[in-house]
Amino acid sequence: MVEKFFEELDIRRGEFVAHVRVARKMPDAQLDALSASLSAAISGKVRLSVMEDPSIIGGMTVRLGSQFIDASVKTRLDRLECTLRGAA
Repeated sequence: MVEKFFEELDIRRGEFVAHVRVARKMPDAQLDALSASLSAAISGKVRLSVMEDPSIIGGMTVRLGSQFIDASVKTRLDRLECTLRGAA
């Protein structure tokens, strides 16, 4: 309940939290560029919550509100595997 309260408070301030999963630590310059890109896309301030997850192999996933962007290598490999199995 406390978490929902802070989420609502952020929304009323025009701030959003983007939950980002990466395979390994990203340099601060890349995180700043990602935050700026997301801020421009939604016309609001974005705060990043970054979590390292080696299982995604590379790339990242981003959850911003109800939107989800999956640019991970694992997902791309899974899609390629499905495509190759379908062609056989």
